[in-house]
Amino acid sequence: MYANSDFVIQVHYAPSTTVQTDRSHLNVFFHPSDEVRQVQQFAMNIRNLPQGQKFEIPPNKIQPFTTSFTVPYEISVIGIAPHMHLLGKDCRAYATTPKGDTIRLISVPQWDFHWQGGYTYKNPVRIPRGSKLFYEASYDNTINNLDNPNSPPKTVRWGEGTSDEMLLCYFHWLPFQPGDETLDMETSLPTSVDDVTAGAPFRVQAWPSVAAEVIRLAVESDTERSITLEVVDATGSTVGLQNSRYNVPQGISTLTIPAADLATGVYLVRAISGGRFSSCRVVVK
Repeated sequence: MYANSDFVIQVHYAPSTTVQTDRSHLNVFFHPSDEVRQVQQFAMNIRNLPQGQKFEIPPNKIQPFTTSFTVPYEISVIGIAPHMHLLGKDCRAYATTPKGDTIRLISVPQWDFHWQGGYTYKNPVRIPRGSKLFYEASYDNTINNLDNPNSPPKTVRWGEGTSDEMLLCYFHWLPFQPGDETLDMETSLPTSVDDVTAGAPFRVQAWPSVAAEVIRLAVESDTERSITLEVVDATGSTVGLQNSRYNVPQGISTLTIPAADLATGVYLVRAISGGRFSSCRVVVK
């Protein structure tokens, strides 16, 4: 960061029937040594389309796009984050090396606008100098797309609104150094707890994901059911709400659970019902 620089943060808000408080904040940490590599972010976007091609999605059509970029020096990719809106259908990113090898980076065969985020690799992925990055994405602007915001479908172009579209893929990388491929990017924090039944007929999500006195949960269930909630710390130990049972209706409902006795840190809330599990992460301040 240079002196007198500005941090610009863009926040998107969903509609709400109640008054909410924005508790966004920014933490800045300084490294004691100047001998560090800076993580660089590169955004593949419509500027990387073939010359002359417009980002335009006509109605009643599934429209694919391919962007590309030649890597000017050897890099270690540590993370990736594709981004589309409601017309997004599928996407993938990969690199082709000067020797003709293909390095797969990410594949999302069924895009869900409501379930997206960034992905960090367990080990950095080495991309040789002169390799070509590709990001391919397709969009479903037909009536078969139940998330299509337009009925009937209409031409959609680039825009900030959710009913507009974006063609974006963020790459996070470092200048390559020998040994990068063996660096372990994982932390000791579990990302799920005994989530042994993928596709469970219910799921739980912290909303918002940062809590203080209480944790607010959104619970989606295919039927009325009784669930047990537990709060688990980074070691996997249950630290709150052990064997606390709640009845939830069919559809989406909300629950509020206490958090005042929890120390500041990152936790997982585990929901159990009928031998099935769902978990979500929450930060307690």
